[in-house]
Amino acid sequence: MPPATKPKIVRVVAAIRQSRTHDQTISPDLQRSIIENWISAKNQSSTDGTRWVIVGWAVDLDVSAGTTNPWERPELGPWLTDQGADQWDMLVSWKLDRLCRSALDFALLVKWLGERGKTLACTNDPIDLDTPIGRAVAAIMAILAELELETIRARSKENQRSLRANGRWGGGRIPFGRMLDTSDGTKKLVIDPEMYPVFLEIVAAVHEGRSITSIAIELNERNFPTAVDRQRQLKGLPTEGQLWSSANLWRMLKNRHLIGQKEYKGSVIRDDNGEPIIFFEPLLRMSEWTRLQTELDRRSINTTEESRRNTMLLRKVGSCGVCGGNVHQNFTVKNGKKYELRYRCASHTQQYNGTIARRCANGRIKAAELEGALIEAIMTRFGDKPWQEKVFVAGEDHTEELSQVEDAISSVRKEKDLGLYEGDEDAYMERLAALVARRKTLLAQPTRPSGYTYQPTGVTVAEHWAALDTEARNRLLIQWGVRISYDVTGGLPDIKIDLGDLERLEQLTQGLGDLTLASAL
Repeated sequence: MPPATKPKIVRVVAAIRQSRTHDQTISPDLQRSIIENWISAKNQSSTDGTRWVIVGWAVDLDVSAGTTNPWERPELGPWLTDQGADQWDMLVSWKLDRLCRSALDFALLVKWLGERGKTLACTNDPIDLDTPIGRAVAAIMAILAELELETIRARSKENQRSLRANGRWGGGRIPFGRMLDTSDGTKKLVIDPEMYPVFLEIVAAVHEGRSITSIAIELNERNFPTAVDRQRQLKGLPTEGQLWSSANLWRMLKNRHLIGQKEYKGSVIRDDNGEPIIFFEPLLRMSEWTRLQTELDRRSINTTEESRRNTMLLRKVGSCGVCGGNVHQNFTVKNGKKYELRYRCASHTQQYNGTIARRCANGRIKAAELEGALIEAIMTRFGDKPWQEKVFVAGEDHTEELSQVEDAISSVRKEKDLGLYEGDEDAYMERLAALVARRKTLLAQPTRPSGYTYQPTGVTVAEHWAALDTEARNRLLIQWGVRISYDVTGGLPDIKIDLGDLERLEQLTQGLGDLTLASAL
């Protein structure tokens, strides 16, 4: 009896691709199930003992076959290397378009497979690379897949154009401060009432001079969600724990959605008259937007300078006691090594027409000595006082909406007077009555400017100070109007301190109870 023939094993790599993870019509689970059933059917129908065994899965999600060839895919790519090719014999996918949507990519893939003795199968497409006719049919299918992709792209562009023209939301990441409204059967972005006050607080902090980085840190400390996590909250989904950063906060503040506008390929979307289209209710008035962008543009120019300055506690606080100029920080250097940090009159680091004639006679002073003197003066008098948190409260102003309602009332009446209104009398009166009622409601609502209030924190000034970094401490000193100067020309340091608003506030509050330093801001 001849020896039994050893069954042939065909090692299979199964490729799954999905362009969008939220598209469930061709979900990865469905593709996996189809491939597994196909392998099972192959094994059951085998007449020569051949067995097909899946040795690996290449699951690429959020990957487009129109822009990414098979070798560039994160999961499939490693299998299409000489080292990876030693581990399998057949590449299997649900359909050809899960592998390629380009005829050129398909031709290159077929050539690559043939050179290495590999084969290809698609469970739902009749592909046979073992015959010339089969390869020709496969090439035609690849061309059809490419044409289908171009059709999809054209349809998508037209759909997006229609959505832009009608002010509807075409999908994508929803900006911070907004939420999706589908109450009228369409998708539109409206202001998120819970996050809008947070947004206004961010803008106010920028105008106070706070750095974008420090604002991002505070948002994280106060557990305010990013745009992505906020939308997950609104959908009832668990958040991903994304953090605010200076980068995503900067992008949010530069986005024209703040004034209700949108951009397409870097340009503002405009109507036929060349005017920007207002797609949704602005978060900022145009004057507020302009002011914010001016401040951000100023910062983008001075980013390097501000980054350097913000590490100095006495920036805009310390001065030279001899010439009155600002002070800079530097290190004493010996044998190329930095030693003690010191303050020095800025005249020593500035150029005056190439001469040193105008350099101040004042010398250096140890940073620890100068900063320590100021901190001791503040904490001795105010360290045990209660600290209150300064909280921004959004105002309420209906002036613009009231003006729009007044214009609408005038327009409706004018249409009627000119005989341009085509509806019946009841419809006209109903429309006018609704506008008048809205005007009455707006007139009855209070107008309150935005401002700040103060809330107890349960900590003292000293405890609050200890929790701050150098930048935050410097910002606080500037807000308090504190100044310190030094003069070492006489040998021993002559340090003078002006506690500014703190000193004046203490005089005003003598006998009026505990002083809260937050009220000095």
